[in-house]
Amino acid sequence: MNLQILNERENRLLHRTEIEARVIFDSATPSREEIIKLIAAKKNVPENLVIVENIDQKFGQRVADVFIKIYESESTLKELEPEYMIKRHVKEDSKEGEQ
Repeated sequence: MNLQILNERENRLLHRTEIEARVIFDSATPSREEIIKLIAAKKNVPENLVIVENIDQKFGQRVADVFIKIYESESTLKELEPEYMIKRHVKEDSKEGEQ
């Protein structure tokens, strides 16, 4: 899997970096978790501060366009992101521990 950053901008008002990227892959469309790990390693940031808002894949292509937000702090992330988006990014291990 290869990640190419197409556009990156600093949003100072919302204390985050917004990235438009293209993911090229060989098999199935990568999951949010795989993309988070890839961008966190590439940008050297903690995984819990990364939100993958959108994965847009055209039918039959091995390419997906993604929109990623990297927050400066976890408190800012929780304040600005809707609850459903935060739940999408909680790892499965954490969900099982809460029940």
